[in-house]
Amino acid sequence: MASLWKPEAVDIEPRPRARPGTNFRYDRAMLNDIMSSPTEHRNLPEVIFLVEEAPEGGFTARALGESIFTEANDLGNLHDKVRDAVHCHFEEGKVPKVIRLHFVREEVISA
Repeated sequence: MASLWKPEAVDIEPRPRARPGTNFRYDRAMLNDIMSSPTEHRNLPEVIFLVEEAPEGGFTARALGESIFTEANDLGNLHDKVRDAVHCHFEEGKVPKVIRLHFVREEVISA
């Protein structure tokens, strides 16, 4: 069973329009807003993917706020598949300029 990712907050690298040295911080409410509203209504220049290691090997990538999902056996192949999926999903001229991959890894250790 895949675990659900429930962050308290996620640090995202600064976008080009941010002042140098600042970070954007998405909390749970912001991520819920992103996941529930399509990109064409937000006019964001990027699409964010959550990337997880698949239990059977390889990686899965799921876009926040868009119905885009893909999987691949290695990172190089994942990059190609994510780009292809984004270009297939959006109309010509409305493709986001940046694709952000946020890698999520769950690790359990003994107490």
